Formats: sequence, structure tokens, C-alpha cells
Amino acid sequence: MQPILENPFPAVEAAVTAMRQETSVIFVDAHGETPARKIAIGRFLDGKASAVIGTHTHVQTADEQIFPGGTAFLCDAGMCGPANSILGRAVEPIVNRSFRICRRCSGGEGSGAVVRRRGFRSMKRLGAP
Repeated sequence: MQPILENPFPAVEAAVTAMRQETSVIFVDAHGETPARKIAIGRFLDGKASAVIGTHTHVQTADEQIFPGGTAFLCDAGMCGPANSILGRAVEPIVNRSFRICRRCSGGEGSGAVVRRRGFRSMKRLGAP
């Protein structure tokens, strides 16, 4: 693997530095798995990029802010796509595929699990005799 691909920080810093020669407005799409990674990229680019907006989790966050160096930040912009969809894809094929996958799965064995639902004070025991 090439060294620059192992760590996104030097790569994004080099890209932003190169873009700065051509434009004063730099918008970074921080496509990352975890909020911590996206926040770290945002903080790293504070004062270097105009905005750092995270993507990937498909759920918009409500943590928009302007960092001390002037960079606008949002951890995740949420899903962009048709409202009548499943993550931008047609509903029926995804539901059908999910149904087929679930039918092939067999249940585990042993005693039930205890599940606590947010907002409820009661607990429900699943699969117990």
C-alpha cells in the first residue's frame, strides 16, 4: 500500500494546500465511518478549509458549528436521495432481498436476551420459555 493512502491527514492536507493556490473556497466531504474520525478531520482542517461536512452514516446530525479557525463543520449531512426510497434505492427490491436473506438465517439456541427499549422503563425478555 502506498504510504499516503495509509493516513488520510497528510493526503487531505496536501490536497487543500494545492487547492488553496486556485481558490479561496474549499469544501471538504469527510466520508468516514465514525463521528470521531470526521470531527478529527474537521479540527485538523480548521482554518485551512471553508467547510468540512461529513457523510456516510445516512443520518443527519445536528452538530453544525463554526470552529475557532473559521471552518464550518457538520458531522454528517445525512442521506441525499429520493424520499420514497431505502438509502436512495427502490424500496421493493431492497425489501424483497432483505426478506430472502432473513428467511435463510436460522435462530440461535439458548435462553432469551433481555432488551431495553429507550424511553420505556420496562424490559422485555425474548425467547424465554
